[in-house]
Amino acid sequence: MTIKEFKIQYALGSLSRNDLIEIAKCPSTSGEILIMLSRCKEYWVIRSVSINPNTPASALAKLSNDAGWVIRTQVARNRHTSIKILKKLLHDEESNVRNSARRYLDIRNGRKEIRYKR
Repeated sequence: MTIKEFKIQYALGSLSRNDLIEIAKCPSTSGEILIMLSRCKEYWVIRSVSINPNTPASALAKLSNDAGWVIRTQVARNRHTSIKILKKLLHDEESNVRNSARRYLDIRNGRKEIRYKR
């Protein structure tokens, strides 16, 4: 689906919640579409945007202020989250967010490796 097609279908409301989640999850989804989806009110869409490795830093900065601590934790874990936002998340009220921000700041500073679970 092109960006133009997405914009039309999104504006018409013809995409289901599941369609939006799948689009938000897809690593080949354009940054422009992910920015649009980051404004969605649907939790699972926003969560999928926060996890997507293609989400632009500007959308992640906005999501770092989300009321949901799970969203903020996923923002801290996203490789495109800026150092500035990670430092801000170090002071989050939720310990999971703070711990994730600290871990990913350490990784960015070369202190630890990312180990993926399989």
